[in-house]
Amino acid sequence: MSEPPSVIIVDDEKHVRLSSAQTLGLEGFRVATFARAHDALPHLSAAYPGVVISDIRMPGMDGMAFLERVVEIDPHLPVALITGHGDVALAVKAMRAGAYDFIEKPFEGEHLIEMVRRALEMRRLVLENRSLRHALAGDDELGRRLIGRSDATDTTSSKSRSRASTSSKWSDGRWRCAGWFSRIEACAMRWRVTTKWGVG
Repeated sequence: MSEPPSVIIVDDEKHVRLSSAQTLGLEGFRVATFARAHDALPHLSAAYPGVVISDIRMPGMDGMAFLERVVEIDPHLPVALITGHGDVALAVKAMRAGAYDFIEKPFEGEHLIEMVRRALEMRRLVLENRSLRHALAGDDELGRRLIGRSDATDTTSSKSRSRASTSSKWSDGRWRCAGWFSRIEACAMRWRVTTKWGVG
């Protein structure tokens, strides 16, 4: 199965689609282009690992309506809107509605590339944070079954066993995990680091 595109471009102007796709493609990004926002929607989900770039003024579903639909799918999916000269007020409205950024026509290729790189990094952190949360929740549940707690188990001794199970060794600058619950502690540590920055 082929990998999904890292960038989806939506613009009714063919030359904008092609030039933007070529610029990003030369930098190694996988790009998919669409002339209509409606055609791009089926390719988006909460698990989509890329970013979206859309013109703000298009026939049919325009960029603002498209942004609204994407936010419903995942409010943390980066959407950058392409605006025309003098559309500052509309761009501000888009940012308040959940847009990641906006880029004004005509734009330089380097500006587009840098924006995409920043957006992809943010998206990577969001998805990684979600994955860690799910893994942590799953490990906690399995850990409770492995310990086999009962109503008669003393709380203090239970905590002592948990701490003993989560012991780990530091070697060569890396954690060497000893026991199932040390993996849970490692997940928790990474979760606290990512959530500290407000990701996810």
